[in-house]
Amino acid sequence: MALSQQPAPRPTSWVHRVYGRLNRRLLAWFLLFSLLPVLGTNAVGYGRSATIITEIVERFLVAYARLEAQHIGDRIQERLKTLRAMAAGNETLLAGVMNASGQGSGTPAEGRSALVVSPEAVQRYLARARQEMRAFDALALFTVDGRMVAATDSLIVWGAPPAAHVRSGFAEFVQGGEDSPGTLVLRLIVPILRRDSLPVGYLVASVRRTSAAAFLQLPDYRTSGIEGIIFDAEGHSMISTMPHANVAERSSVFHPALTPSSEAVSRYYDGNGLQRIAAVSDIPQSSWFFVAEVSAEDALAPLRRLGGLSLLLEVLLAVVLIATAVVVAREIVAPVQRLAVAARRVAAGDLAVRIPVRGHDEVAELGHAFNEMTRALADATERVAEMHQREIERASQLATVGELASGLAHEIKNPVVGVANGLDLVRRRHGDDPALQPIFDEITKQLQRIESTVHDLLAFARPAAPRLGQVSTNAVVARAVLLTQPAAEQAGVRMVVQADAEDPQLQADEGMVYQALVNLLMNAMQATPADGSIRIATGVEGREVLIDIADTGKGIAAADLQQVFRPFFTTRHKGTGLGLSITRGIIERHGGTLTIESAEGVGTTVHIRLPKRIDDSAPSEATRT
Repeated sequence: MALSQQPAPRPTSWVHRVYGRLNRRLLAWFLLFSLLPVLGTNAVGYGRSATIITEIVERFLVAYARLEAQHIGDRIQERLKTLRAMAAGNETLLAGVMNASGQGSGTPAEGRSALVVSPEAVQRYLARARQEMRAFDALALFTVDGRMVAATDSLIVWGAPPAAHVRSGFAEFVQGGEDSPGTLVLRLIVPILRRDSLPVGYLVASVRRTSAAAFLQLPDYRTSGIEGIIFDAEGHSMISTMPHANVAERSSVFHPALTPSSEAVSRYYDGNGLQRIAAVSDIPQSSWFFVAEVSAEDALAPLRRLGGLSLLLEVLLAVVLIATAVVVAREIVAPVQRLAVAARRVAAGDLAVRIPVRGHDEVAELGHAFNEMTRALADATERVAEMHQREIERASQLATVGELASGLAHEIKNPVVGVANGLDLVRRRHGDDPALQPIFDEITKQLQRIESTVHDLLAFARPAAPRLGQVSTNAVVARAVLLTQPAAEQAGVRMVVQADAEDPQLQADEGMVYQALVNLLMNAMQATPADGSIRIATGVEGREVLIDIADTGKGIAAADLQQVFRPFFTTRHKGTGLGLSITRGIIERHGGTLTIESAEGVGTTVHIRLPKRIDDSAPSEATRT
């Protein structure tokens, strides 16, 4: 058999051979299953590490804020203690205040100072004390009503102190004096007490804001990386270890850490869009707050550096994996490409092609299988060609037999009719002769056999086109059963009809369907022994009408089941072997199918499937010639 020639495939370049679609898929899968777990693990690890580090930073900031707040409170109390020690029992300061307030005369018993000290003397005393206590930027002495007695620097500004802090001393933030307006000043105030413990004046020590951080011994931002800010009760920023864009001196800028509903730790974004982590703590024995905060970027900087290193290593790993995947994919795809080229040559008709096979892996096994397949395909093609030639010869023989059968049937039909008429005439004249009656019966049977054979030959040689019409499936089955019922009863075979209650309708040639059913029922009856049964069932499945004929006969051998539809094939000594071939032809001309299931010793079932409506592709009388 000649194979149809197909155009040879275009040769592919080495780029397509090496980097074909299979290579890309292998590379993609290789990278996916190699890099995805690494990337996923690193991403999850990075996120979890960032969370853990942030939590550690928050806990550290809380502890740091509490510690620094306590330290600031202790430092202020220490400085106040120093001032109280300086003011306690100091006759110079007491005399200076008493003289300035007009209480310089009298006796000590009356609570008046016996000394008369000039303001210049007090000024010199404060200057010496300032030299000894360098932590303060200025010292000043005030009367109880707020009049300055003496001062070392104009930085000092006076105002009436809160009565609750008069005896114990206190610290506050105020604006600077006339020489430094707008400058924030930290003031520490202690009372000057008479011998009867009544305050007559106040000793004030001042520290500029620029010196306040050192005065309170706040850690330097540049060394700790943590910014510390002191806020007053109104939310004004007093001191900061590092000026921040969102924290202005003596400003009422809102700070998230000071919200009443906030917890000890809060996060917020500053004016530059950077996230910051802040912790707040009350400063003991004051109305101030200490806020410790750090940039989230600074807190996570080591992790980000580690992440960058990890990313670099992942890129290097990806490069190594890509190179490895290319090599591996090339080793796999090259044999597959050779196999694809060979398959195209086979498709073009070259069954002698073989591919070289190296190794013993799965790809090599695929090559061996392909070579075996091409050898088997070549052998099968040769056998198919031989069978096709035999079928052509058989078809030619059948066509010749059909023409011969048609002519022979016409030649036999007329003499048979003449003999039948003559026999009928002889039977009427001598029908009463007992000796001739058996002879007449046998001649009649043989004439009927000849007539049936001629009818089968004509039906096979020149099948008629179906005349389509509306047909009741149950009705045509009942007619066929009615015709064959007497013969079945005579043979002792029971016939059972299971008709569909909906009575499916067919568009068919009723006579042809009736003929086909009669042929099948007669075959079933002849194959079924006495006391056997034949079941005829109708039904509907989708757009098909089903007719099943099942018998309990001896069945058909498996070797014969494939040949029962071949013309002139029969296992009985009677018959032409055309019945099933003619019956299947009738069903197929109606657009249906006829199949047989059989088991030796069990029985045979014939399945007929007919469409409810004949489609356009089904042959009809109008389209047949």
